[in-house]
Amino acid sequence: MSDNIQPYDGSEYPVDHVRVFQTTARVYNWDTATQCHMFKHTLRGAARIWFEHLPRESISSFQELRDAFLESFLGIKRHNDRDKKIHCAKKGRNESIEDFTRRFLTESRRAKKMPEAAKVIKFMKKMSDPELIKQLYWEAPESIDEVVKITKAYCGAEEVVKNLRQWI
Repeated sequence: MSDNIQPYDGSEYPVDHVRVFQTTARVYNWDTATQCHMFKHTLRGAARIWFEHLPRESISSFQELRDAFLESFLGIKRHNDRDKKIHCAKKGRNESIEDFTRRFLTESRRAKKMPEAAKVIKFMKKMSDPELIKQLYWEAPESIDEVVKITKAYCGAEEVVKNLRQWI
């Protein structure tokens, strides 16, 4: 993979990512199958989750993949300005994961027009605990309710570990 293609995680402008990728594909003279295969390797985080959840055999050309990608991530981008309350949500330094999750859930419920995928991405981007982020990426939640369930399980496990360490 060319060094000029930065990994895309859903936080940047998707059109720019596609342009850089297509330029690289032209330079290397990749056919459609190679483009689709290589595009997957430029995606990280939420964008990779999106790619992995595409229905089997639903894409037959890079143009279809590009259009589906732009439709998904431009749609998410469009909602950023419309739902400022959730956009401003950030885990505070001294705020517990549980408190942040409750606050984020309250704010996300107000953002009725925002797609569930966008809410999931926003939560992952605003969370500062690297182990929880890893767990969320591993389990690939599709709704904010699934995120809350995974987060509660993670916090419960952390509490058990903390209590065990006190006895050792």
